[in-house]
Amino acid sequence: MAELSDQAWADICAAAGRMPDSEARTELSKILFDEYPAFAYDPSREAARLKRSEQMLKQLGDVAELYRQTWLPRLPVDELQAILTGRAIPCLPRLPADEIQANIDVKTERDFCALRNLWLRTQTVWLAAHVILNRNAGRKSLQREWLYHRLCGLWLDHFDGELKVSVPPSGGPPGGRLIAFMLAALRQIVSADALPSSETVRDAIDRERRERENLRQLVLRPMGD
Repeated sequence: MAELSDQAWADICAAAGRMPDSEARTELSKILFDEYPAFAYDPSREAARLKRSEQMLKQLGDVAELYRQTWLPRLPVDELQAILTGRAIPCLPRLPADEIQANIDVKTERDFCALRNLWLRTQTVWLAAHVILNRNAGRKSLQREWLYHRLCGLWLDHFDGELKVSVPPSGGPPGGRLIAFMLAALRQIVSADALPSSETVRDAIDRERRERENLRQLVLRPMGD
């Protein structure tokens, strides 16, 4: 697999304005040099992936809720949601001290970790299939849309960033660290005259944010839905 050069990686990190975790460089190299050139669209495959992953998310949500009702009935549902979706670490939720001592132990934390890992892995599959199918319906460049999606995910997972952009008070083009990061990454594989505008990248970020909001609606629906 091709790797980002030291200079390219330094330029990308400078644009991001932060240092990512140790896995980010390898993951970004994979996205740019392996996944992007090899991307191919198969609608029936993506529809099947979407259906299977959505079923799994619903079933995992049911299992997590049954676990809460059985062993931790006083655990707030929003706490369980945060743990399951990776927004909180699976240890010591806000419970009365006596119940913490009785229930929150190594085994419970291990159970939460297993549920969270299964959820996050399935969530990745669902989100990717959903993005691909929706973008195809809009007749956008699927290869480029996939790249935007992967770069947004990398930003969230490895740079500890947020899906937001900034707009100058004067009404100029959108900016911010996320747009700068994505453009710096794109420069490694796209010629200068083919580089998208900051407005195009902003629109892609907005679409990604909406897709992730759709995903949140699948989290821990009421039992029986």
